[in-house]
Formats: sequence, structure tokens, C-alpha cells
Amino acid sequence: MLWPGGRAEDAFDAGARHLTITDRQSGAVVCTCRLTTVTGAAILQTYTAQFYGVDALAQRGGR
Repeated sequence: MLWPGGRAEDAFDAGARHLTITDRQSGAVVCTCRLTTVTGAAILQTYTAQFYGVDALAQRGGR
């Protein structure tokens, strides 16, 4: 969901760590991303799995 002011949020946010990179001089946000650590088949339930074939990664079982 995109909130007023440009803030985006979805169901995957709760299980992720969020990284924000800001410009030191201006304080402006220049980049954001979320990091999620999963093991094995749990990768099939990620945001990435909606758009990319991650089946081979799910079978590896590692992190």
C-alpha cells in the first residue's frame, strides 16, 4: 500500500529489517530497502518469490 507522502508498506514489512541511506549533508533519504533472512522452503513465501523462480534455492535448505 502506498501511503500519502510516498511511504509504501505491505505484508512483508513485519518480518524484515529496514535499511535507510541518507545523504549526510542534506539529510535527504537517497535509498531504502528491506532485508529478510529465510531458511529453505520459507523462501517460497517471500516477496521475491512472487516475481522470480526461487524453487532451486528452496531445495538447498541453507541460509
